[in-house]
Amino acid sequence: MQYHVPRKILIIHQYRPDGDTLANPLDPGQAEIADKRNIIRDPRVDVVIHTDGVGGYPGDHADKIQEYAKFVQQDMQQYKNFQYGGFKLFYKIEAKTSVMTPQEVLSLTPPPMVVTYGN
Repeated sequence: MQYHVPRKILIIHQYRPDGDTLANPLDPGQAEIADKRNIIRDPRVDVVIHTDGVGGYPGDHADKIQEYAKFVQQDMQQYKNFQYGGFKLFYKIEAKTSVMTPQEVLSLTPPPMVVTYGN
């Protein structure tokens, strides 16, 4: 920290599986992050994998929780190259059924460092 630059946050948005198991991991129609296992940890940067999983249908909470568990919890344990999760909620779309409460979101494992809201 020669110049006393504060740590930075890098938010990587993921709403589809990563390309690590695909024959062509760079196919944008199939993978959101081409090579998630090769994200390099840097002590100056906090990496956040941010998931959305658009809801608005019956049972969407369970699907959003399952997606967060896969993209954040499981991949964090498997790759050990990022340490935080992020979560997105959609007010208008998910209001058709119900928007997850702050308590529901913060009960995710691990609790998201970043929570964003969209339409």
